[in-house]
Amino acid sequence: MYLVHARLLPATPGGPLPPQTGEWVLAAAAPGERVEHVTCHPDARAGPALGVYLLAAGLEQAEAVTAIVCARTLARRRELADWSLLSVCAPLIPPVLF
Repeated sequence: MYLVHARLLPATPGGPLPPQTGEWVLAAAAPGERVEHVTCHPDARAGPALGVYLLAAGLEQAEAVTAIVCARTLARRRELADWSLLSVCAPLIPPVLF
């Protein structure tokens, strides 16, 4: 399972990300895209973001599917008509050393 962050950009700076956005992304995913869970982070330090958890053959596929599903959601939901997808990437987590 992969965690991919999708950063979103409002047309109006500081515009609120609807709290249902995660649910909308999950609903927009096709069964074959294997999206398992989506979390919404409207107040993330780097700007509004989604955490998309999905099953994929590799990181590149996970990021590509996340971009497709998020773009699909932005195109379908009028509440998100003024939003754009800024970036899609897996977060880098430092290794745990024992």
